[in-house]
Amino acid sequence: MLLGYVYTSDATNEGETRIFSRDSGGSEKFYIKLTNAGKCELNGTSDYLVKYSPLNSAQNKLAIDINTELVKIAAGINAIVPGSYVVAPITIDISGSKVENVSV
Repeated sequence: MLLGYVYTSDATNEGETRIFSRDSGGSEKFYIKLTNAGKCELNGTSDYLVKYSPLNSAQNKLAIDINTELVKIAAGINAIVPGSYVVAPITIDISGSKVENVSV
């Protein structure tokens, strides 16, 4: 019975761990690397993940700030031409971008 094997790779340094998957042809398809610098790489290093909750809070605050300014703009325009500008509040919904099965 084979429980595993030791795979040496140029992709890791001392103190690092790398897990990967391969397709039926042997090509690497995905990897997770825990570096000796305390970082976790998920299939690359060219982009970053963000924390959903702080981003969502900042986006909601931005929408509130913009809507506040739109009310002021409407008041100014409607003072010149009454009823000519109706505020259409903006909303920002990033809930579709939330990945439920990965958390930080």
